[in-house]
Amino acid sequence: MGSLYGRIAVGILVMQDVFAVLLMSATSGSLPSIWALSLVLLWPAAKLMKALLDKVGHGDLQVLYAAFLALVVGSACLRRLASRGTWVHWSWA
Repeated sequence: MGSLYGRIAVGILVMQDVFAVLLMSATSGSLPSIWALSLVLLWPAAKLMKALLDKVGHGDLQVLYAAFLALVVGSACLRRLASRGTWVHWSWA
């Protein structure tokens, strides 16, 4: 992600998501969950994941690393949050 246009696009998408969450919490009339503050921890985690991506190498290993992050790590985080019933209102069948 060294190109200027790539960084701008990702920055716009992240800000769009932040504003969408703020708008949804403002219009719902309730405060966000305390777990929403844990999103701040994603910044250092992203730096760690990028450092690991640099160590992984190139080619097929990058695809496997991305699939691992999306499916295993993402699923574990989602299950953890779903068990608390804060963000996800459906269950894994």
